[in-house]
Amino acid sequence: MRLKVMLGWWWHINSMDAGLRHWWLQRLTAVGLIPLTIWFTFSIVCSRPISYAAVVTWLHHPYVAAGLFVYIATLLYHSALGMQSIIEDYVGGDAVKRIAMRLVGLSHLLAGVAAASGLIKIVIVGA
Repeated sequence: MRLKVMLGWWWHINSMDAGLRHWWLQRLTAVGLIPLTIWFTFSIVCSRPISYAAVVTWLHHPYVAAGLFVYIATLLYHSALGMQSIIEDYVGGDAVKRIAMRLVGLSHLLAGVAAASGLIKIVIVGA
């Protein structure tokens, strides 16, 4: 009986750690998005006139491309964490919840691949 109590306590602590980790990652990505959003908004507003050629020239700078990649990755990860929280809290039924979680993960993964491949194409090829 004592082993059962200890294992139950251990599983409870581990499930709390997972929830705390998820909560902490949401807060960290939110805080990280603040300066990235300010940088991105300031960069777009200050580059007048905005044309395709000006954006391609802007993206050819390695710091800009790296910053935009980090911004997109952080934004998508924060969005996936938020959607996961919404699904866990408001979607009923385990099967529906599992399907929704996988669809959210897949859609965020596809959006990240599309954004990264588009950014790489513009940076390398320039078109």
